[in-house]
Amino acid sequence: MTRKVLIIVNTGTPDSSSVKDVRRYLSEFLNDRHVIDLPWLIRKFLVNIIIVPFRAQRSSRKYSRLWTEEGSPLLINLEKLVSKLRLRLNGKFEVIGAMRYGSPSLKKVLKDLSVDPPASVIVFPLYTQYASSTTGSVNELTISVLGGFEANPELKIVKQFYDHPLYLESVVWQVRKFDLSACDHILFSYHGLPMRQIQKIHPEKDCASPAISGKASCRL
Repeated sequence: MTRKVLIIVNTGTPDSSSVKDVRRYLSEFLNDRHVIDLPWLIRKFLVNIIIVPFRAQRSSRKYSRLWTEEGSPLLINLEKLVSKLRLRLNGKFEVIGAMRYGSPSLKKVLKDLSVDPPASVIVFPLYTQYASSTTGSVNELTISVLGGFEANPELKIVKQFYDHPLYLESVVWQVRKFDLSACDHILFSYHGLPMRQIQKIHPEKDCASPAISGKASCRL
């Protein structure tokens, strides 16, 4: 059977909640030009001299409150998702979990494929909506690494799936676990983005106008 690989990618997590590991993780994460899209020298100074030295200890305390006996909740859930996909796909794909930052490293996972290059690779970033700082960063790294192979595998990268029927069904299924009649509001939360990053991708959108709440908002 032709070897096919499916790589499930999430943002990342420190190896532990220690200040040392959190500092290493933040440095890798925030030095990505897709995450902080400032000129190289300004970004390096801001991240390595100001942000990371002062944030690492504070973030370490927050990670400590989230950490479990098994480790990072984000990594634990990624591993569970990979296990379930392996069962569901029943050998049709070799399923691998990876993190864009930290471990298991997406860069290492991709490089390891060169030992026995597959015929095709699907990279599935677990971000429902596209953003340069998330899916865009995964795209760039994937293309850069696989482009160095002697024989390039067929590549597909899932860009976004916020409007896919199966995703919407999964949201409905989760919501129906609760008594909606007892709720005044249902809040859907997602990570924020600097407006300049949104306007780079959607220059036709006006994200600077104050919304009812008095804060800027933008419907894409």
